[in-house]
Amino acid sequence: MALTTDPLDDARTYADMAKSNADASLAANIAAVAQAFATIALVRELRALRQTLDGLKGAVTDTDGFSSADHLRNINDWVERIAKS
Repeated sequence: MALTTDPLDDARTYADMAKSNADASLAANIAAVAQAFATIALVRELRALRQTLDGLKGAVTDTDGFSSADHLRNINDWVERIAKS
């Protein structure tokens, strides 16, 4: 069987093959291959998500690595200290 460039498609193909196989032992082995391809597909999606989140993190932090929320917390702390003085 020729593999595609999409592991999710390969997982579906192998899962269908496993369902249609009469030999339980062979079907289990084919199902394991389907699970492996599904895992690879999931890892690819998680990698894409991580890259997106890293890009978002870079977009919301300043050159020192602080976000606007960090600055607001610091300002709030300073205001509280000044008010208590």
